[in-house]
Amino acid sequence: MWSRFWTGRRRTDSLAQNLLVSQAIRHFLPSLLLLLAFLSGCGPLVDPDQAWAEVGVGLDEFQAVEEGAVFSVEKGAQGGMHIWVSARTFAIDPGPMEMWQGLVDGSLPLVRFQIASPDGVLTEDIERPYVLERLGGSHYVLLQNLVQFDHFPELPENWQDLNWGEVEEAMEAMDITLSVRFTDAQGTVVEDSRSIRLDFSASQGDEVG
Repeated sequence: MWSRFWTGRRRTDSLAQNLLVSQAIRHFLPSLLLLLAFLSGCGPLVDPDQAWAEVGVGLDEFQAVEEGAVFSVEKGAQGGMHIWVSARTFAIDPGPMEMWQGLVDGSLPLVRFQIASPDGVLTEDIERPYVLERLGGSHYVLLQNLVQFDHFPELPENWQDLNWGEVEEAMEAMDITLSVRFTDAQGTVVEDSRSIRLDFSASQGDEVG
């Protein structure tokens, strides 16, 4: 008899506990759902009206450049020329953190670096997908991008007769426009440009192919 009594008592206590738990869940569930909905919406800020971009330099961290900043030109083994450029942006859709995922679903931002002389654009008009480094607060950065360019928008017919040293000396006196443009997966476009100068002294003695 005592065994039956205690068994019944345990069952009653278990039912009471389950009832309390159920009541607690019903009481707090709406607030919990609201909290989860709020947290799920606390992602990075994506706002075309506030988005911006900035072109600059920087190996380990972004550094802004002033108008008229001098960029050293480097040359490759086959005579190709390039400078190193960094950029940062704010409030665009950064896309995924994995390149493969962004290539599969097309969600990576497209970035175009451009160098132009007073005579025209010296770089190819190419947009490439990039994985952006997250800095927090909806700020993103691309560091140390090699940007190749040519001496002329179109190679002149008498290019074999040119003195390339004189061509580069003339380019050093030009106001060169360096720009960056980001286009995210939602169609937001932000861009920035600076007037810079080129310095070929680091590449003197190299032949142009």
